[in-house]
Amino acid sequence: MCPPAATVHSRTAKVFETLGDRANSARSYAAATASRPGTTYARIIALDLVAQAEQQAKQGHIEQACTTWGRAIDTMAGVKSTRCERSNNYPQSA
Repeated sequence: MCPPAATVHSRTAKVFETLGDRANSARSYAAATASRPGTTYARIIALDLVAQAEQQAKQGHIEQACTTWGRAIDTMAGVKSTRCERSNNYPQSA
């Protein structure tokens, strides 16, 4: 089971994303990532990092987005997941 705080942060990020609040969405994705143990939740962390990078890119924070995307790629190493494979289509248009 996911740590409750991480789940709340991830869901909050999705709400901010839906509302168009990219800055708070990116911050919430970062909090979700930091709230999960890396080895147990690598797939979820990678997906949150991809979403965070997308929000950063949409704000025009390209260097930040590239750094976050790099962390996502590193986290995906060894993860078998269709969602992670699909997320490799980044960058998406802003």
